[in-house]
Amino acid sequence: MLHAIKKRTPKFYFLNRCFGQSEFKLLDIGAGNHSASKYVEVFPNCEYHGVDLDKNYNNDANDFSKMAAFYEMDLTKLEFDSIPDNYFDFIMMAHIIEHLHNGDAVIKGLLPKLKKGGHIYIRPLT
Repeated sequence: MLHAIKKRTPKFYFLNRCFGQSEFKLLDIGAGNHSASKYVEVFPNCEYHGVDLDKNYNNDANDFSKMAAFYEMDLTKLEFDSIPDNYFDFIMMAHIIEHLHNGDAVIKGLLPKLKKGGHIYIRPLT
């Protein structure tokens, strides 16, 4: 039942439509609040990579055990070299863009991280 409820949220709904239970590589921009555990619970075949300003933003050892990698960085500095290029099937940016003074430049800098045919989900806080 929990999976069905989570899949109704826009970001999980979109991921489910794109991948279902297939394997995919996710770059989650704004990876706090136990995001890794939530994503991997619903999508167990997801290779989860997180990005956030502070790795300790409501994450614990269980969350980090679900992550293939974590990139602690200030996105506004546009320094993305530590994130592999042409690697991810999906970039998630839910409720992040409105916090960035240079969001358009951040998106431009992250696009090379997507594989050809990959998806990016950008949702501002409403």
